[in-house]
Amino acid sequence: MIFFRRRNKKIRVGDRIGVLTSGGDCPGMNAALRGIIMAGHAAGLEVLGIKNGYQGLIDGNHLYYDHFGNIYREIDHKYYAMDGRRDFISDLGQAVQTYDHVAFRKMSYLDKFLPDERGFLFLKPALMEGLKLEISLSLYPLGREIADELISRGGTLLDSSRCDTFKTPAGFNKALSTLREHQIQGVIVLGGDGSMRGALKLNDHLPTVGIPSSIDNDVWGTEMALGVDTAVNTIVESCDKISDTAASHHRTFVVEVMGRDCGYLAVISCLAAGADAVVFRERNVSEESIINEICRHILAEYRLDRKKTKFLIILSENTKLSGEELNSAIQSRLNPDLPEFTLRLTTLGHVVRGGSPTAFDRLLGVRFGYASVQLLLNGESGVMIGWKGKGESVKPLSFDQDLTRASLKTVSRQSKTLKDKKATLTQLFAIHQEMMCYKLNI
Repeated sequence: MIFFRRRNKKIRVGDRIGVLTSGGDCPGMNAALRGIIMAGHAAGLEVLGIKNGYQGLIDGNHLYYDHFGNIYREIDHKYYAMDGRRDFISDLGQAVQTYDHVAFRKMSYLDKFLPDERGFLFLKPALMEGLKLEISLSLYPLGREIADELISRGGTLLDSSRCDTFKTPAGFNKALSTLREHQIQGVIVLGGDGSMRGALKLNDHLPTVGIPSSIDNDVWGTEMALGVDTAVNTIVESCDKISDTAASHHRTFVVEVMGRDCGYLAVISCLAAGADAVVFRERNVSEESIINEICRHILAEYRLDRKKTKFLIILSENTKLSGEELNSAIQSRLNPDLPEFTLRLTTLGHVVRGGSPTAFDRLLGVRFGYASVQLLLNGESGVMIGWKGKGESVKPLSFDQDLTRASLKTVSRQSKTLKDKKATLTQLFAIHQEMMCYKLNI
């Protein structure tokens, strides 16, 4: 039986470490993977990629091959047919094209496969003999050659998911079983606050290090999470383009951006894009106050001879008013005073998550990846790496003074309050208010 190395024991040359990306993807994850792969191989480690986040640890299912080289995946003792891209085959026509061998042409495909309730085809039990186990579907080696094209790619090579099953005892034990089966002695987790809580749980059983990766920037212990810089640049670029058409038609635009429960993206983008107003949830006031203050400011700008050609409002998601509600309320409130007033809503949505990472996120990702491997080699685990993190329990890394480390336990507890981010947003919002010479308490 394979046992895990005790926590805080150094990872040694020849050991195998696993890396997974969990939760929402973000630009820079692949850059961090490159840093992990290159640093891991340089230290004589074997690096295994874990597909689909924590779900990949739970699936842990294997790929099987027949003597023709066709691929099957075993789930609940059924062997499902898969194509060359390892997608499930769901119709006989697709199976004919994929499994076009002379021996099988003579038999009906209905005699070979059965469909499940979703339409996916699996082998009849009588044909299951002779299948050979080759590799694991969810875990596979990450060689240096894979790292060559990673740094400029958005998203994540390893795919990602949100896995509620991992929170259950059965799911967690299955994940541990998969790690034991593959003799993994340390894990690096890339993700947001929920992923860090999962990393903390894993660290009770084997050395684990976290890398904050979330465009929302809602993880305690780092001034900037991976992906934030690219997301802000994407928002600002979009606002610049919207401003062009807004100025051409003398219109007001509401631009709704992502951020989940944190208004960081909205406030930072407001300042960087030169927007006129920002709505974010940390300013806890009523819906009526929000509408009144925005309408008052729009009226003042358009009525005075300031040659105002546009008005731009940045709205963070999950505030008290949705984009549609805010749009409708402002329009109906101002039409009596400004008959020609028009307002448009643009929701950027998931476009903010995509795209090639900026130079900052590439550099930060590589540094995070390198540092995570070094911590495991030094016998340090149960921590999350941060960039210029602040707090009594945050300590700088000796080999990279801009990077810090904080215990995953503290990160998981403090991220729920977002106190450090709220203080930053309050300061930045005050700057915006003073520059705009008005008081917009939203």
